[in-house]
Amino acid sequence: VETIESLLALLKKEPRIANHLLSIAQDLNTVICIDDRDDETRGYYDFRYNIVCIKEHLGLFEKLIILVHELHHIVQFTRGFYYSLDYDIEEMIRMNFAIEADVQAIVTLYAWRMKEIEMNEVWNALSGFTNYIDIAEEFEKEIQRSGDEMQAARAAFVQCYYSNWRVDK
Repeated sequence: VETIESLLALLKKEPRIANHLLSIAQDLNTVICIDDRDDETRGYYDFRYNIVCIKEHLGLFEKLIILVHELHHIVQFTRGFYYSLDYDIEEMIRMNFAIEADVQAIVTLYAWRMKEIEMNEVWNALSGFTNYIDIAEEFEKEIQRSGDEMQAARAAFVQCYYSNWRVDK
């Protein structure tokens, strides 16, 4: 409970994204828990059970990044973006990739805003995810070039498609 309370307090330091994510999770009565099972995931949102799980082994700021990630999946779910056998498997793969690119763009925007209020630990935690650091770098390049957060988020989204590891994963 203390970890979740700490995460929520940190999350709310950037209220524009946090309030949106938390209001939707609250409207759905989403449960947030810390998961101590040993597997390769860092966290997940299970829409069937309406539960967000964050892995215990992560550091606090890594947990925060994953919490934002999973809370944004709830937003996507409420907009109709979720896995279903009602659709062609090839189209589900394409949709899944777009879902993850969208989440990464929002997480990167959140981490950037935290950096802007001198919560550099969040940006550093995001940059610590080695298979995703190029997304943060692309966001930062665009924000320095244009000064436009939405353009930078778009650049982060597009960058998701430029990793063979992410495409294969």
